[in-house]
Amino acid sequence: MIDQLLGGASSLAAVSAVGVYFWLLFRRPDTIRLFSNFGLFLTGLGLFQGPTILASADGDVTVRLAVSCLVLAVIAQLTAAFQTRPVWSGEDRRAETQDGSR
Repeated sequence: MIDQLLGGASSLAAVSAVGVYFWLLFRRPDTIRLFSNFGLFLTGLGLFQGPTILASADGDVTVRLAVSCLVLAVIAQLTAAFQTRPVWSGEDRRAETQDGSR
């Protein structure tokens, strides 16, 4: 039962991760660079194997923990991807200000 729920969450997270990556890439190209959310894409691809791995692991706790952590990673990356960030102006934000301070 737990493996089925975790497998379903894995599949849902995988579809969400890959879908949101491409949505951001094509819908908001001015606020995303190609590799800024590439981890989201790769984690989503890995999670497509979650149900298969869970079925072959026969209830191994470490496998369940690993898949759960990957699902949580997708949730964290989706949250970060949807945060509104200003478009980079090309100026180094760490540069010294006019009064010499940082």
